[in-house]
Amino acid sequence: MTVNKKGLRSITVDGVELRWRFRLSPCGVPDCPQDPSHVMIVGASRQGEVAICYVPRHSGPVTPGRVAVTARAEMADGWRPGEGTGDRHVMLREYTPKPEATDGHVQGEG
Repeated sequence: MTVNKKGLRSITVDGVELRWRFRLSPCGVPDCPQDPSHVMIVGASRQGEVAICYVPRHSGPVTPGRVAVTARAEMADGWRPGEGTGDRHVMLREYTPKPEATDGHVQGEG
């Protein structure tokens, strides 16, 4: 599956270049049952299996740190960005910054 480049943001997680995009539910409700808000994460080539990460209502802002935590967990669970086909449906994970990261750089973010 090839993903349109428009609106994609870059992030590097554990040396793997990725692209991601947040999409608010078209019905304007973050937890819309017909089409919930989500983050799409794909390899830098914009091909292969796409991780579709649903964003639960009241789960806080979607940040690069949360995207990195989710991508790292999915890669550990067998997702290989740029390989395969189709969609991998998961929940967007929480991100807790480490106290030593005070320079503004989020670990796992590129």
